[in-house]
Amino acid sequence: MSMLRALLLTALLGFSLWALQRPWGSLPPIASLLDPMTGIWAVPSSPSLPQGQLELEGLSGEVIVRFDDRAVPHIFATNDQDLYMAQGFVMAGDRLWQMDFYARAASGRLSEVLGERALEYDRYQRRIGMVWGAERLLAEMEANDTTRTILNAFTAGINARIAQLKPADYPFEFKLLGYAPEPWSNLKTALMFMNIRNDLSGSSSEHRLANTRKLKGEAFMNQFFTNRQDWVDPIVPRQTPWNFTPLSVEQPETSYLSPLFSYEPPFQPNPYNGSNNWAVAGSKTATGKPLLSNDPHLNLTLPAIWYESQLVTPEMNVYGVSLTGTPGITIGFNQDVAWGLTNTGSDVLDWLQITWKDSTRNEYRYDGGWRSTEKRTEVIRVRGGADVVDEVVYTHHGPVALREGEKVFNVQTPVEHAMRWIAHDPSNEMMTIFRLNRSKNKTDLMQAIETFRAPAQNMVYATREGDIGIISNGALPVRWIGQGKYPGDGSDPRYAWKAFIPSEHLPQIHNPSRGFVSSANQHPAAPEEYPYYLDYAFASYERGTRINQRLAAMKGMTPDSMMHLLNDSYSLHAASILPRMLKGIQEWSPDSIDIRKHRTLLSSWDYYHEPNRGGAALFQRWWSQLQTEIWSDEFPEGVPVSWPAKDVMVRSLLSQPDGEWIDDKQTPIVETLDDLLRRSLAMTIRNLEEQQGEDPAAWTWVKAQNANVNHLLSLMPFNALEIQAGGCAECVNAFRNGNGPSWKMVVSLEDSVKAWGVYPGGQSGNPASPYYRSNLPTWESGNLHPLLFLKAVDEKANATVTTLTLSPKGAQL
Repeated sequence: MSMLRALLLTALLGFSLWALQRPWGSLPPIASLLDPMTGIWAVPSSPSLPQGQLELEGLSGEVIVRFDDRAVPHIFATNDQDLYMAQGFVMAGDRLWQMDFYARAASGRLSEVLGERALEYDRYQRRIGMVWGAERLLAEMEANDTTRTILNAFTAGINARIAQLKPADYPFEFKLLGYAPEPWSNLKTALMFMNIRNDLSGSSSEHRLANTRKLKGEAFMNQFFTNRQDWVDPIVPRQTPWNFTPLSVEQPETSYLSPLFSYEPPFQPNPYNGSNNWAVAGSKTATGKPLLSNDPHLNLTLPAIWYESQLVTPEMNVYGVSLTGTPGITIGFNQDVAWGLTNTGSDVLDWLQITWKDSTRNEYRYDGGWRSTEKRTEVIRVRGGADVVDEVVYTHHGPVALREGEKVFNVQTPVEHAMRWIAHDPSNEMMTIFRLNRSKNKTDLMQAIETFRAPAQNMVYATREGDIGIISNGALPVRWIGQGKYPGDGSDPRYAWKAFIPSEHLPQIHNPSRGFVSSANQHPAAPEEYPYYLDYAFASYERGTRINQRLAAMKGMTPDSMMHLLNDSYSLHAASILPRMLKGIQEWSPDSIDIRKHRTLLSSWDYYHEPNRGGAALFQRWWSQLQTEIWSDEFPEGVPVSWPAKDVMVRSLLSQPDGEWIDDKQTPIVETLDDLLRRSLAMTIRNLEEQQGEDPAAWTWVKAQNANVNHLLSLMPFNALEIQAGGCAECVNAFRNGNGPSWKMVVSLEDSVKAWGVYPGGQSGNPASPYYRSNLPTWESGNLHPLLFLKAVDEKANATVTTLTLSPKGAQL
């Protein structure tokens, strides 16, 4: 028996060793992960900042990198090529895995490391032409000597960093997922630009709106989905004259009516993506010099989407943040100018129904004839499985994302639509960044944005000379009213884009008499006044109106004034509708609920969404449930539709409390608004009791919303949970559902520029680093860091901690 036991133990040991050495499905070999020399334990627990001297092949001169006490690199080079090579080297040192992950996500290559779980996402990325668009974008950038040099140098710097790494040095996530970093390329940098194009212009509501129209009719659409909203405070103030003759466009005599869709495009960008920015003239500031503020709202992740740095050459000294994986400074300032960006949200993506000549999809109807398609073979390598070969069909409109009869993303019937998307068009945003970083005045800034096409942005600026302004800049197609609101007929040229709005016709205002400019993703201009149709829907009015109210009221503004406004958590939405909601429950005395406590909680609430405000939690959940009570019975279950925006709905409830859409059609009685208010509140109270306990006095807003900042892989030990920060979807401080201010910046354009900034995370992507989430407490508290803007490489600054000297290979050290 002892011999048998020994044989069994030996066999078990052998099997265990074999099992530990082999991958299981999409998981890496466990033995390599646990290896004490090269596995996850090889990551230093407290890695120090880079210092000393290093040789880099490809440098032409010495580069000095001074790291401050927040690990921000201040890079001093004697020429542009060395500067961007050093930037790539330093950025890769902090964010290499994040950059690799972003590139794989954009190009549809996550399955190579995550296995079959990522297959549908990868196939969709291929189907919507992300790599195809990146290739066209890269061709445009590499055709320009300046931007080609920048890209080549940046790529060389990243690869120099990768070449220095041994397996033990790989970032933690490479070891966790069991793969090694591969060389960087200029195409991967282009894919970083495609990522942000997709995040900010890749969403689509056309299918949902088409279903809504088919089910409810034109009168319903005209009431709830109109672009004529007189309560909106647009970016360009009303009654601003438009001194130009607009381009004309031919409109079809009848509107194309698409079939009822049983699916909608998957993997849509976060609908909360937005931003705020504003600039204030010296006439309204304490110093007499302009102030500028910006806080782009994006998905909040660890590591953060932004990378902070200062870039200095004899011709330039610029500070700010870059999109991780891209060179230059995307949002920032120099000694003479500051600029910030918000998304315009204008419609730049159309879905067009394709009529095929036959099942081969080799030809399709257009303008009375037949056009040939192009086909692109995509090979998706799947970890732990066989390669998946897919064929993507391209029309002159763009790629066809879903084909009839496929089980691609939805088992129900897909349709044949081509995607006309501005993100596929070639342009050179890298040149815009290059010029912005070197701008000295308004003229330079306006020239810089001439090469910026996508995603269209509201660029706000301020200059030391005293100019302020804002322009909704980018490639915006000339449309007839309503074009792109619903899927169009791909065979009819009148549904195609013929021209783009000329730059001099774009919504913009410079040095207005009111002394400030601002944007919060609302209408760029009043639809009834501006001669071009941009879209039917933009962000609800609340953030933009609140910002404008506060800026109009303030005088003698300081940077502290700007920071206070960035943290404003007041909800105009709640202030406009909660009194009516409370009126509906005033005489209500349910048997099962002590409603007096809840009425008191709501009536005593000040409309601010601070972490401990139980009234905010109860109101937001109540409002959400009320929307469900009103609209869920109006449409068939399982059919994707659009519900009216909250500001439209509020005005409809206040003006038509007895609208026919109030009644619950699933019951034999006719419900009133008060009935639905009471029913939805009772359900809300039950839900909050389950989540936060029976005592409403103990409820908090932070527990009711998704106040988290998660690691890109949502690895629990590396997530930051229940962030104690205020904010809401319609608040100026728009923190909600893991989305919000990804970079807060305030710049004072004094003779010696001063600036403050923060993002929720840290410079390092290494979870073991003290700089992994070091900025988060400051961001969470609503504060901003003073930004160390060095004027010279040898300037004394107590905040600098270490110095790294990069020298050409073979130089005398």
